[in-house]
Amino acid sequence: METLVYTFPTYVAVLVATLGLALFALFAYFLKTKKSLRAKLVTLFLAVFATGLFAPGLLLDRVELSEQRLTQRTGFWFAPNVREFDLRQIFKIQLNEERDRRGRATQIWLILYRDGREERFDPSDLMENHQAAIFERLEASGIGILR
Repeated sequence: METLVYTFPTYVAVLVATLGLALFALFAYFLKTKKSLRAKLVTLFLAVFATGLFAPGLLLDRVELSEQRLTQRTGFWFAPNVREFDLRQIFKIQLNEERDRRGRATQIWLILYRDGREERFDPSDLMENHQAAIFERLEASGIGILR
């Protein structure tokens, strides 16, 4: 069985970086005007965040699914959050919906291991985007999915 690799399309990161560069241009314009210091700083912060932190992270985010492992890499380029699961140890995955502090629904996976352990897992947006294909493959390998 081949390893499936899911990533964000490159154009998504390019669009975010382009937005960041436009914000740098706006910041440069604000420096020549009488805009408030707050407006200048917010624009600079957003430009740095988009080009230096968010866009590179989008390029590096990935989900890999092989016969034995499911790996999710997400987060900032300098401090990635990597979660890896040994599929041979997993018995079932139960999908739960939880509410955050603002009342927004979020999907949580409750991973049930063969030895009785349980683990909560908050899948990344990338993983949620490809959830149907991932679950199809997991079910084919004998892991139950409780929706």
